[in-house]
Amino acid sequence: MALERSRDKITKAVFDMEPTAVIDFYRIYPNTVTKPKSYLNVHNGSVFGGGVYWQGELYSPIPMEVEGFSINSSGKPNRPIIRISNKDLLLTNLLANNEDFRNAKVERRRTFLKFLDEQNFETETLGENQTQMLKFLSIYTLYLRKGKRIKCL
Repeated sequence: MALERSRDKITKAVFDMEPTAVIDFYRIYPNTVTKPKSYLNVHNGSVFGGGVYWQGELYSPIPMEVEGFSINSSGKPNRPIIRISNKDLLLTNLLANNEDFRNAKVERRRTFLKFLDEQNFETETLGENQTQMLKFLSIYTLYLRKGKRIKCL
């Protein structure tokens, strides 16, 4: 019942006449076989300069470009491309310590700006009912393979 009410509120927010910005977050699981519970939360830093809290988790800013996420009815799977900056050799270290992302997984999580945790804002902008509901639009999972898809900028 509570989940159903949450979905109704999300649907209303999607079709709201005054929508807020949609924010993309990424959860990177460098090795789902040997370290299935180890992950890195990141965002592209375009809206906020620093870390962003969402659902109690900190998402760190990393310069990145993402393209190819689309919905199609042809049955062909999407082939999204994620280009992540190698700032401070973060990506190099992740690749070296996790079998070149052979067993990696990336989840894209989307939400509205108004659903971010209150600690991101100087003043309280969210209502109590909004902070209690399920606050994501979609989760897209991408399994990485070694090869052309992993590029260090």
